[in-house]
Amino acid sequence: IYYGTDSRSPELLLGALLAVALHHRRFTARLATRGPVQTTAAALGVAAIAVMAVAWATVGQQSAWLYEGGFAAYAVVSVALITAAIVPIGPVRRVLAVRPLVYVGTISYGIYVYHWPIFLFVDRLWPSLADAPAFAVKLAVTVPLAVASHRFLEHPIRHGSRIAGRRPWTVAPVPMVAVAAGALAVTLTAPPPIIDFDKAQQELAAATDDLRATPPPSVDPAAQTPPRPRVALFGDSTAMLTAYGLNSSLTASGEADFVGGWTQLGCGISRYGERRDGKFQGPVSEECNAWDQSWQHELDEGQPNVAVVQVGPWEVVDRKLPGDAMWRAIGDPVYDDYLRGEMLNAVDLLSADGAVVVWLSMPNMGAPPGEDPYEFRGNGADPQRRE
Repeated sequence: IYYGTDSRSPELLLGALLAVALHHRRFTARLATRGPVQTTAAALGVAAIAVMAVAWATVGQQSAWLYEGGFAAYAVVSVALITAAIVPIGPVRRVLAVRPLVYVGTISYGIYVYHWPIFLFVDRLWPSLADAPAFAVKLAVTVPLAVASHRFLEHPIRHGSRIAGRRPWTVAPVPMVAVAAGALAVTLTAPPPIIDFDKAQQELAAATDDLRATPPPSVDPAAQTPPRPRVALFGDSTAMLTAYGLNSSLTASGEADFVGGWTQLGCGISRYGERRDGKFQGPVSEECNAWDQSWQHELDEGQPNVAVVQVGPWEVVDRKLPGDAMWRAIGDPVYDDYLRGEMLNAVDLLSADGAVVVWLSMPNMGAPPGEDPYEFRGNGADPQRRE
């Protein structure tokens, strides 16, 4: 979602609108002339810097409100800052007129264009580097490349001059070859496709509906003594993938009927409050908070007599519980009691009609020690094993 065009288009469109506005003589004349427009622009710039500072310190990429107008709101703040930097009065202009910042602004387009692939490449090449040395290496590569790009590519194009004194037809093949080589390299080294959880969930639901409607043709339900177990699986996205394999295995073996359950990306059993790890921070979604209702619906539909639960990744991250100002994690008595209560709620719900509850251990998320403490935490603090 973070990289989606629909998520980021407001920023691009507002930037384009600002560029159009700045080419309008009447608008720029008001900014250049002392008056209410100029004063307001300067004041809004100060407010914009304050808002940005708070956002940088407190907002993570996974904050839900960013995808509900937050990116557009931040773009409006950016427009206010840029406008304030243009007017000839105010503290924003004075601060941003410092020579080092001016130079960074001069090469900022190159920094923006080149930094992301370089950052990814460095992370992949030296994954064990600490944050500070890794950032230093990334800057050491990005900044010289941005300087060279500005000197030999961007500046000549902007000013309509020849690139390095050469004829266009002799220069054009160079970027063409570079782009082709880059595309080939990315294609050859591309990682496996990311799992489409939405599609997986739809396919699993369709398979479950078919199984509920029609028993396997090779089995006579009336002749079964005792009847085959009816198995359902509940949990987060790891449970969704397990359900795929469980469905296929049970269908092939005929030892039990898979009757669905409820598995959802990002939804563990610990409800309410906020959660965070090294990549995001935000509230638990309303859908996840209502897992008990979703589970009950599937219990009524499938009527399983074996209920399998697989959760854990969302239970081992840091949590801020409702009404609590402190971040807590597994091992904290307060959070342990809360999580124990949620697990007992789940067991009571699933076993209310006599189903046997099977609680699977948390799957290994694959992060080695020291690389991602939140992912690796699950190996030693699996809530199922602790209980």
